[in-house]
Amino acid sequence: MTLVELLVALALIAALAGLLAPAGRATLDEWRAWGWQRELISGLDRARTRARAYGEAVTLCGGEPATGCDPGGWGRGWFLARDPEGVVRGGAPPDADAILEQGRGGGAGADVAAGFHVRRGVRFEPERWHVPNGTFTLCRSGEAVRGVVLSNVGRVRAGEGNSSDCP
Repeated sequence: MTLVELLVALALIAALAGLLAPAGRATLDEWRAWGWQRELISGLDRARTRARAYGEAVTLCGGEPATGCDPGGWGRGWFLARDPEGVVRGGAPPDADAILEQGRGGGAGADVAAGFHVRRGVRFEPERWHVPNGTFTLCRSGEAVRGVVLSNVGRVRAGEGNSSDCP
């Protein structure tokens, strides 16, 4: 194999890599969006199940446990906490031992828009079946990528999301 043949082969590999890189990035973004969607669905399901199984009220809301629920914090992540008095959803940071789980946000270049009824968080109580229904939309560049839909009985499903919710 000569040096010229090696350089031609490397040039072809570089050209193919340049053509495939945008497609690979789009696929990676789709995987991240799918992972975000699955993680939030699982978190909401576990919150509902925990409230019923353990007989304790819990709240799942956007933001970080150290700062408490933040209606605009869904893009940074979410957390699930025991909330017997209902103060977590009001913005009070939970005690460290009250935190049950944390989830990730939308990731770099993405934001999460929560619908009006669920923006402040969702509180699941053991005696009540009803929660506010709403949607969570993962947005990139003002377009909906994925969504999560919560019904008023606490059931959750994957959805498309709504671009009109995106900032």
